[in-house]
Amino acid sequence: MTQPTPTEETKNTSVDTFKFEAIYLLPILASMLFGLACSLVLLPQSTPVVPVTPIPQDTPGADWGNAFYFVGLIAISATVFYILLKRKNKRIIKGLIVLALTTAAMLLSLVYLTALTAYLPFLADWLIIIPLVVAFTVLFDLAIFRFG
Repeated sequence: MTQPTPTEETKNTSVDTFKFEAIYLLPILASMLFGLACSLVLLPQSTPVVPVTPIPQDTPGADWGNAFYFVGLIAISATVFYILLKRKNKRIIKGLIVLALTTAAMLLSLVYLTALTAYLPFLADWLIIIPLVVAFTVLFDLAIFRFG
């Protein structure tokens, strides 16, 4: 017999030859510097605090209610993804991931472009901001899903 029987062990001859170099930290450093630059854009802005929890904090039991709300949302989404994985619906999963990343890119572009209007007053028109948001979102999607 040329094939090993189930009781015989096959030896793994592949050896990990990865060697760390400082150049591998460059993308991490670049993303941290980009995040710092984006935070400096927002620093002088006086933005109102938007509540992210559905139950206001002055309501009795708000901590537990908000905790159950977010845990419930995560449990439901994890269950949906588990069912989709079990049914091997990878196209639907990929579509949901693309939708989530595209929405995040669009919202972040909108937030930062409206924050830039304090420094660049010609951006204050929505007829300029909306096409720029769409352009940045398309560039993001191309960079991640086509070239990445």
